[in-house]
Amino acid sequence: PLFGLVCLPLAWLSHLSIIGARIGWMFFGWGALLVSLACSIRLVHGRRLVLAGFSRGVGIDVTTSAALLPLLLSIRWILANFEHLQVNIAILALTLLGLVYHRERHDRPAGLLIGLAAALKLMPVLFVPYFVWRRQWSAMAWTLTGVAGWTLLPAVVYGPAKFLGQFRDWLDFFHRGQGVGKMNDSAF
Repeated sequence: PLFGLVCLPLAWLSHLSIIGARIGWMFFGWGALLVSLACSIRLVHGRRLVLAGFSRGVGIDVTTSAALLPLLLSIRWILANFEHLQVNIAILALTLLGLVYHRERHDRPAGLLIGLAAALKLMPVLFVPYFVWRRQWSAMAWTLTGVAGWTLLPAVVYGPAKFLGQFRDWLDFFHRGQGVGKMNDSAF
């Protein structure tokens, strides 16, 4: 139900221009890809990503192998994300940004970002057992708070009755599959 709420601005934009809405979503995806790459560089190398000619200082240039290799290794999934106008790169960006905050010991924004990602698509909720295993109780609590809060946000917007109806429709749709079997469902 949260993803439907997130898509409202795109739906409004599509009334003005369907092509403009798609282009806007593509630019958002490219921005999310850049955030994902910057977070990956920060998590793996402990340095920031710099754009050649735009930034000065210590960092890893976007054109180096340290930045390009992860892109090349995942190009198939990146291209499929853009080809089908999916949300996966945005989920990755939210999750990686949350992990950057977690590494810097800012558990509240870390949990809320990972919780937002999990409320949009279930896979990032796997960080909850990871935080339990690592005894990172604050990160675990904020992630669960984020998942619950972001999941229930549509109830505030639509009202409890309509939200419960949407949630039941989502569960029914999830159990029926999408014509391709349950292999296409991230929760399965």
